[in-house]
Amino acid sequence: MTKSQLYLLLIASFSLMFIGLVALGGHFLTVPNKGVAIACFLLAFACVIGQMGALALFLRERARARFLRQQAQRNAAAKGKHHE
Repeated sequence: MTKSQLYLLLIASFSLMFIGLVALGGHFLTVPNKGVAIACFLLAFACVIGQMGALALFLRERARARFLRQQAQRNAAAKGKHHE
């Protein structure tokens, strides 16, 4: 599994956890258990932060891969010119 795939998997996991925690928090608000509901909503907020972090890492990895690919193309083009 590449780093990009791992970061996409993390984004999907955090998204599903966010949805689940918000639904669970909403349920605990209807029953008289507000402490657990607040904890669920705080954990859902932490999932949003995790999503943003995983997205930032994914974008950084994608930009790094693009840079390395362009650099390799430039090096190949420069080698081709020297051999002529």
